[in-house]
Amino acid sequence: MKITTQPGGFVGVCAVFVLSVSLSASPLVTLSDNAAIYFDGSASISSDSNIALDSSNEIDDIIYEFDPGFKWVYGSSDTGAEFTLNANYTIKRYGDRNEFDTGLASVALSGQFQSAKSVTKLNAGYVENQTNTRDANAAGILLESAITSAGFKTEYEASLKTSVVAGISYTRTDQKTNDGFGGTLGVDRSQLLVPVNIYYAATEKLDVGLGYRYRNSSVDVSSFVGLGDRSSHFFNVALRGELSPKIIADMKFGFQTTDIEGQEKFDGFSADASLTYLPDAKTTLSFLYSRDYEIGFLGEAKETSMITGILEYVFNEQFSGNAVVFLASDDYKNLVLEQDYVTTILSLTYNPSQYLSVEGSYIYSNNDTTVEGSDFTGNIYKLGVNVRY
Repeated sequence: MKITTQPGGFVGVCAVFVLSVSLSASPLVTLSDNAAIYFDGSASISSDSNIALDSSNEIDDIIYEFDPGFKWVYGSSDTGAEFTLNANYTIKRYGDRNEFDTGLASVALSGQFQSAKSVTKLNAGYVENQTNTRDANAAGILLESAITSAGFKTEYEASLKTSVVAGISYTRTDQKTNDGFGGTLGVDRSQLLVPVNIYYAATEKLDVGLGYRYRNSSVDVSSFVGLGDRSSHFFNVALRGELSPKIIADMKFGFQTTDIEGQEKFDGFSADASLTYLPDAKTTLSFLYSRDYEIGFLGEAKETSMITGILEYVFNEQFSGNAVVFLASDDYKNLVLEQDYVTTILSLTYNPSQYLSVEGSYIYSNNDTTVEGSDFTGNIYKLGVNVRY
C-alpha cells in the first residue's frame, strides 16, 4: 500500500463556522531557504441580530474585529519535515454593548514528518473564544472559554497492501465567564482520544479496514447535573479513498458504548463519515455525517447527530462562492430536552491579488427545543478583509 494524503473534506464544522481563504504571497521576512515569516491578518465588520442567542431578550449590535497575526513556516516536502506556527490576537469591539469588548489570543502549531514508510502529523494549540452556541448560552451574557489541545497521528505502511493509522490527542476546555458566585458558568472538561485503524488495499485507490477508538473525558462535576467522568469505546468498520474518479470517501461506522459516573451505561450506533464529489474543476460538493455522544455545557450527556452539506464554486481566478447547510439534533440522556438546530451560510470571496481577499457572508441560525425559552433565531451579515504578506 502506498501512503498518500487523501483529501479530507471539511473539518471543524460546529455551531459557528469560520470560512477563510488561503492566499499565496511573498514572505514578510525570509530567514533561510526553508524558513519564512508572513504577516497574516484580517479585519471585519458584522451585524448580528442576536449576539447572545437568547430567545427572550435578543441583543443586536455591530461588531468590529481586528485580527493581526504572524505565521512562521519551516521546512518543505523535499526535506521530509514541515512546520507551521500561527500566532494571532483578535481585538473585538461592540458598537453599543462595550461591556462585551475583549481581546482573544490564539497560537497553533502543526507539523509533518514523512519517510519511505510513514507519515506523522502533529498539532498543538491554544485558542480563546467568545461565543454562545446552541447548548452554551445564557441570557444577556457572552460566554468566554479557552481551549488547549495537542496530539499526533501516524500512518505506517506495514506491507504493500496493509497500513496502520494510530494517534493520540488531548483537549482541555476551561470556562472563563464568572457566574457571580465565585465560580464560572459551565463546567471545565478535558478529553483524551486514542484511535487505531488497520486498512487493507481492496483496490489501488480504495482501502477498507477495522478500527477502535478509546475516549476518556474528565468533567468538573456540576451541581446542576451531577454527572462525572466518562469513558467510551468505539468499534468501527472503515472505508477511505476513491469510490469513483469523482467521489472520495472517508467513513467510519460502528458501535459505541459509554460509561458515565452518576448514570447507567448507554450505547448505540456511532459514525464519522465524509463524501466529497468533484463534478468538474470549478465545483466541490461535500457531505459530512457524524453521530456521537458528547458533553454538554453543564456536564450533561447527550447523543448528537450532525449532517453538513458544503458547496464550493470557483467562478474565475478572482471570485469564488460557498454555501453551507448544517443540521444538528441533540438528545440529552439525563434531561427532558431535545433540540434541532440549523445553520445556513452563504459567502462570496473576491481575490484582487495574491496578498488580499475580501469576503462577504450571511449566516442564519435557528434552534428549536422541547424546553420553553431555549429556542432562538439569529441573522449575521459580515464583511471582512484578509491580508497576507
